[in-house]
Amino acid sequence: QKPGAVLVATEHLYDDHRLVNYALKFAKSDQSLIMVHIEDEDTFDYYMDAIAKIPGIDTETARETLSEQLLAGPHHYAESVKEVLEADGSTFRLEEHIEFGHLITSYRALMEAHPTDLLVTNTKDDTQLAMHSIGYSLAVEFRETPVLLL
Repeated sequence: QKPGAVLVATEHLYDDHRLVNYALKFAKSDQSLIMVHIEDEDTFDYYMDAIAKIPGIDTETARETLSEQLLAGPHHYAESVKEVLEADGSTFRLEEHIEFGHLITSYRALMEAHPTDLLVTNTKDDTQLAMHSIGYSLAVEFRETPVLLL
């Protein structure tokens, strides 16, 4: 059977080399490595509602430029990983899945579209709240998929 993908899931896909390195150690050379970053749509809308109430700010310009910036960082990081893998002659197929959405719904759709052998994610966020990170939500929701919690 053709190997499934290895997903690297993070809330902040900017220079998280640790996750990528572990994912590569567990992946086979012919597997897809999918770097995933889901920007929470509800949180974005919440902040945009607050921005809309500030008279001096053009809300549409703010919405457009802020959404572009939120997705640009993860995209640039994924591109840099791809460049390093290509320079090393790696045979991994690197894909990126960077979008606005709802965490569980987006991951479910992604994992249905791409058979997944392993999901690699962090267990703690910067404030050391293990149950606040996406790792807890993903591990509970996708119990049939092996999850490497770092």
